[in-house]
Amino acid sequence: MTTPFQAMLQGKRPTVLTEVDQQRGFYLIPEHAPQGAAGQAALAGKPLRNPAGDQYLFRFGMTIVPVTPPNRRAVLVLMMNPGSAGKQVGAATISADNTVKRLYRQLGPEFGRIITVNTMPFYDSASQHLRQTIRTLADEAGIMPANWSQANVSSIQAILAQLNAQGEDVDILLGTGNLQSYNRAEFGKIMRALTPDQRANHLYAGKILKSGDSAHLNPQGPLFDFGQTNWLPVRLVPTRVGRSASFHVASKEGSAHV
Repeated sequence: MTTPFQAMLQGKRPTVLTEVDQQRGFYLIPEHAPQGAAGQAALAGKPLRNPAGDQYLFRFGMTIVPVTPPNRRAVLVLMMNPGSAGKQVGAATISADNTVKRLYRQLGPEFGRIITVNTMPFYDSASQHLRQTIRTLADEAGIMPANWSQANVSSIQAILAQLNAQGEDVDILLGTGNLQSYNRAEFGKIMRALTPDQRANHLYAGKILKSGDSAHLNPQGPLFDFGQTNWLPVRLVPTRVGRSASFHVASKEGSAHV
């Protein structure tokens, strides 16, 4: 059975748009289960909702689709972790947080589909709480980091493979913000999972921070225009996190940071 998210990847439009969708100019399609057989196997038998059943634990992808899309082009945006959009189960209208609204404002005029994924796929709007959330998932739900990490990497691969199979050369806009040791390792896994062509020709950032990371696209940080005309082509710079291989990024024209 094709899920709404998979149908969206295939370019199929929902048949019903709510009044809220019409007013804000876009609709959202979240995916709370990983895409692809490998991603699904990594979380086999693991809970996807909290014990009360009213909130999802994970978001492995979410797409922002303008009500009047300018074209069928897609962009994949990699950020740090899901905020709140799509977290509530059974909501009549899927909520959109401020980051989602800003993505629509700045990329909606240029792309028919804005697909968001994250270095860490579990919901937690406060990045300073990520370490505790990792422990909570393990202790209370039996979901170890290896489970959600493999599910996330495999899901991102499956999403890109589906789009490429449709003949779409999807650009990847990096917006992680300053990475820490635990999610820099995840960033490295995702970058290594990309095809050589994706790594060499389809990676961009809106800005590069002094840390060598791409600036986050959320509205809480310093605002900048990350419309496509301002994208910086970036290359991956190998680094290490403990025993794990990972990357920073640098401009292809040099290493100018802000």
